[in-house]
Amino acid sequence: MTVKKLKVLIVDREPYWLNFSKGVLKRAGYKVITAASHEELVTALQAGKPDLWLLGFAAIGEAERKLIGDVLQTSGDPHVLVLSTSLPLETVRDLFVLGAADVTNKPFAERELLRLIENHLQQDRIASSYREMKERGSNSG
Repeated sequence: MTVKKLKVLIVDREPYWLNFSKGVLKRAGYKVITAASHEELVTALQAGKPDLWLLGFAAIGEAERKLIGDVLQTSGDPHVLVLSTSLPLETVRDLFVLGAADVTNKPFAERELLRLIENHLQQDRIASSYREMKERGSNSG
């Protein structure tokens, strides 16, 4: 089965995690765009909206919450995964309320990153399939 080459935008100020994630995803066949700053993010978005966002943070403060909120409003869909160091449960809850599709902790191994993305994409395919079936059902009645 051939899958469309998905475009993933990785936003992370930590060079190690930015390069690690980029390498993992490129080897897995994803088209990868990276941004280590707000300016780079603006430039990256000029190339078009990504299929999936990976937002990496060392910690989540007000500036990061605003960025996540802005990204979710810009993207218009729940294809945002947040990667961070140990987060308090309240922060994780807040990220889901903002609209993040998933949240995971750094550090993570290559397999964990790919599994996170594949699980999200599988859930998205299931939801899309359900919506299509529901639309067909309402159009036939």
